[in-house]
Amino acid sequence: MFVRETEQKLRNDIRGALLKATPLTLPDEFLKRWLMAANEKPITPEQLEAEYPTYAEQLKWQLIENKLIRENDIKVTAEDATEHVKGILKENFARYGRNPDEVSEDELNDTARRVLSKEDEAKRIFEDMYAQRLMTLYKMKCTIQQKEVSYDEFLAA
Repeated sequence: MFVRETEQKLRNDIRGALLKATPLTLPDEFLKRWLMAANEKPITPEQLEAEYPTYAEQLKWQLIENKLIRENDIKVTAEDATEHVKGILKENFARYGRNPDEVSEDELNDTARRVLSKEDEAKRIFEDMYAQRLMTLYKMKCTIQQKEVSYDEFLAA
């Protein structure tokens, strides 16, 4: 029942462990100056100081993920993305009462092409696919101990 939440918890736990185990020093003063200059909306020094730790952690995580992707030769092609979108479309058709087997390949391809032509949507799909492939890598490389817990224990974790 909580498969999605369990996967997210595992992803967060792995992220936390990798961040803790990977010593990265960022050029904080340079990044703060850059953020002040490059931000689309004006940002106060107080906002910067309050938000910088989150930004720095996200940047460190992005560097770790990019290294894992390179070292493990993880790729997502346009064809992969198209097939992924087609799978999502079939799920949506089924959810709304349309038999996915009755949808033509041309219709699926056209709709997938339209979805992927939207830059924000394509970016989200590629990021999601990389996250899925990284999760597969984590599960292959990490020793994961399953533990059954109550609903309240799960929420507390």
